[in-house]
Amino acid sequence: MKKLKLYIDTSVLGGIFDMEDLRRVNTAENFIKLLKEGSYEGFISHLTIEELLKAPDDIRERLMDIISGSGVVVLEETDESIDLANAYVNDKVSLSDIMMMPDILQLVCVMR
Repeated sequence: MKKLKLYIDTSVLGGIFDMEDLRRVNTAENFIKLLKEGSYEGFISHLTIEELLKAPDDIRERLMDIISGSGVVVLEETDESIDLANAYVNDKVSLSDIMMMPDILQLVCVMR
């Protein structure tokens, strides 16, 4: 059976550090465990990496260890992803969707 491909944004990884919501921490940790076990294919964008690099040193180091140890693939921007982003703009997608455009650019790679 084909593995489910999942795009992971910063908020998913940040769940590991949400000490105000232990259920979210548990969910995030279980998700990372499933990625490590190969149950899913995980993908992140360069935007996610840039956001993670802004985290405090101890959190950033742990997040980078998690990413490198989980088999997550960092997606590259492609002509196809840029074309999709432009199509969203041309179709007058809402401003809130356009604000997420860097993530939308990366999603095209996952859909291949």
